[in-house]
Amino acid sequence: MMHIVALHNGVPITIRPARYDDAVLVNAMYQRTSRSSLYQRYIRSYQPTLAEIREMCSLTPDEGVVFVASLNSSTIVGYGYYVFEHELTPSTAEPALLVTDQYQGLGLGSHLLQAMYEQALVQKVDFFHATIDAMNERMMHLIRKSGRPFKSQVSYGMRELFIQL
Repeated sequence: MMHIVALHNGVPITIRPARYDDAVLVNAMYQRTSRSSLYQRYIRSYQPTLAEIREMCSLTPDEGVVFVASLNSSTIVGYGYYVFEHELTPSTAEPALLVTDQYQGLGLGSHLLQAMYEQALVQKVDFFHATIDAMNERMMHLIRKSGRPFKSQVSYGMRELFIQL
C-alpha cells in the first residue's frame, strides 16, 4: 500500500510501508528533529538507537505496521506505526507518530494517521490506545480532526486515549 499525497504547501510525499533498509534514513530523520518534538513523541528526552529503529522498521504483520513518509528515495520526513497490544485485547493497538519539524503543520501527520487507520481496520483493530503528554495539543488537534470517536482521561500530566476505528 503506497500513497502519494500533497501537503498543504503542495509538496508531494510518498507514504509507504517501512522496510528494514529504511532504518538508516529514519535515523537521519531523528537527527533533524528537535528535542521538543522528540519529547512530545516519547514523553521524555530520548532518541532511539539505530538497532531500535531497525527493529521498528522490521515489524511483522503479527506485531504491527510501520509507514514512512518520504520526500524522495533518500529523505524520510515522518513515520507512523502501531503495535498490537495483545495483553489488552487482540483488537487494540498502540500508535506512534513523528514528523520532523520542517514538515509539521502541513497535513503530513493527518495523512500518516489515516494510512494507519486504514491498515488497522484491515487487520481487525477496533481501537488505538495511546498515552500522550496532557499538554500535547498538536496531537489532540490531529486526533479530533480525524473525526474518530475517542475517550480521554487525564491523570498525573498524562492523557490516556482510546480511539475507536
